[in-house]
Amino acid sequence: MPHPLRIGLLRLADSAPILAANTHGFFRENTILPSVSVEPSWANLADKMTWGVLDAAVMFPPLAFMTMAGTRGRPVQGRLTHALSRGGNMVVLRKLDDAPNPTVTTLNDKKIVFSKWASKITHKPKFAVVHENSTHYLILRRLLNALSVSFDHAVDLVIMPPDQIVTALTKGAIDGFCAGPPWGTEACLSSAGFCLARSTDILPNHLEKCLFVTDKWLNADKQHLARLTSALSKAALYCSTPENSIALTDLLARPLKEGGLNLPYAATRSLMPDNALPDGLHFPLDQTIKHTDLQWMIDDMKTLGWLTAFPDHCTA
Repeated sequence: MPHPLRIGLLRLADSAPILAANTHGFFRENTILPSVSVEPSWANLADKMTWGVLDAAVMFPPLAFMTMAGTRGRPVQGRLTHALSRGGNMVVLRKLDDAPNPTVTTLNDKKIVFSKWASKITHKPKFAVVHENSTHYLILRRLLNALSVSFDHAVDLVIMPPDQIVTALTKGAIDGFCAGPPWGTEACLSSAGFCLARSTDILPNHLEKCLFVTDKWLNADKQHLARLTSALSKAALYCSTPENSIALTDLLARPLKEGGLNLPYAATRSLMPDNALPDGLHFPLDQTIKHTDLQWMIDDMKTLGWLTAFPDHCTA
């Protein structure tokens, strides 16, 4: 008997394992009948998890923790079951002239480049992140602190869905951003911006997107987690195999109505395993979420006063 699973995600390259599992039958091989919903924003995704519209979501841990805690309206009993991606986020600054992109390797390089860039802007730089309770927010905050730039006073912050960020940067509505793949790469390829830092410069091999699943779905059948693990392990292998890079890019770039995410082709192609940088996006074969993966996020969330207590048994 098939087991329906309603999964929500955003238009991001690190949603690839879910699309691969759906398209290539890995879910169905494990008697899971998926219904994939592409959401316009992280707020929409969290709200649908809160009110029972979705059984699972591709989500970064901080927002999952906040959703479990009831900040969207009521508590959600759920768990982070699988690590779907590591790394991949990028901090991008708006290009202010036609000069070649600066070489940014060391922390000192970043300090010099940021200082020179900020001196050319006549207003307080405006940065976008995809959600306040995101890894992107925490990573941008850590980077600016490392550059001796006050996150709370030296920049303005706006919240914006990731697929709207490059357009906003091009129009000058924002001056920089931290977002997930492929949007940082797309900003650089379109010459709207340049890369100041990759998220792995700040936190090497950091956990990024996970699958957040409700306890209601997990507990409905004692084999649900095992079936999910089998499907997603095959998807991770598919996504991390260089020979599948072109096919995976084609899938992610397909229109939404054809089962894709309508992602920009060239930017997405550059992130694939046969092209990817060592410090870029990775689809881990070991999808176990360890306490050490989450500790830096928990520490930062406590420091910022987002939560004082964290859900017990928040991972599978």
